[in-house]
Amino acid sequence: MIDYGSEIAITGDDPMMDFRADPDLIEFIEKLGRARNHYLSLTRGDFTLLYENEGMAVYTRSYKNETAFIALNNTSEKQEILIPTDKLGSKKQLIGLVNNDLIKEQNGNYPLSINGEESEIYIVRDNHGLKMLNVIVIIAIPIVFLILYFYIWKRGKNNG
Repeated sequence: MIDYGSEIAITGDDPMMDFRADPDLIEFIEKLGRARNHYLSLTRGDFTLLYENEGMAVYTRSYKNETAFIALNNTSEKQEILIPTDKLGSKKQLIGLVNNDLIKEQNGNYPLSINGEESEIYIVRDNHGLKMLNVIVIIAIPIVFLILYFYIWKRGKNNG
């Protein structure tokens, strides 16, 4: 829930309201809104608390075939925890929607590091690794471009 006035960081301490919006705060609220609208697991489905200790909470929301993984650090210190694969499944990756983090399984755990007073929303996806088709396309595009460039250069040279 985002309270009215959050977009301009109203704290209630200052009797004179300053209606200039902080661009970083606006961008953050927009990211949250896009994530909420796009991923139904953030508003529907099952809630599972995975970790909670001294101001740090991690939970999942699951709806149909979609799982969102939310980490909240309400302390002033950076928190680092390991989420075992039995909580999320193995061979998954967590794709951050706010800070664009990417977490992959390491030694049977998902290492999570959240700075103080920050949070992150992750979408859980299968980690298929690098697909051969993607590698071929990445290599083929510059080769095709060079062949096309050489053909155009050769044709221009013959006509001129």
